[in-house]
Amino acid sequence: MRTKARYERIVSKLGIVEGGCTAMRGRFPRRGRMKSVALLSRRGRWLLAAALGFCPTLVAARELNEGEPSAFARLVLAPVPLIVRLVAPRGPNVGTVERPLYEGTPLHLLAALVAVPLCAAVYTLVAYALLSLLRRRGAKGANEAADTVSTSST
Repeated sequence: MRTKARYERIVSKLGIVEGGCTAMRGRFPRRGRMKSVALLSRRGRWLLAAALGFCPTLVAARELNEGEPSAFARLVLAPVPLIVRLVAPRGPNVGTVERPLYEGTPLHLLAALVAVPLCAAVYTLVAYALLSLLRRRGAKGANEAADTVSTSST
């Protein structure tokens, strides 16, 4: 009994009616373009962003074991060679002067092992930023649609 009264008091203070808000005269916009993204909570956006960031990176990293990497793997893991070159430009030359062949060092291996998860983390942050932007745009579009519906009905 007590909980129901408390619930009704909160609902009446917020002006919520069945189907929407009293400011919108009981109409709730149900046709938003970004409705599915707008309904995601912060945790849901982080989980979706993690899936969008880590899955392609893991697929690309697994393709590296198959000999020649595909264009997809080269694109997703493009920052890895750059990070490896930033850490240590070249290893020792094991080839001739005419045809140099540089060997990787343990420092190169460590840089590559750190760079792959770093790529996934950066892709996750970019995906989260885009999902948050889509959520804001979806909510903004829904509010504008609600305003047009409420003004046209009066």
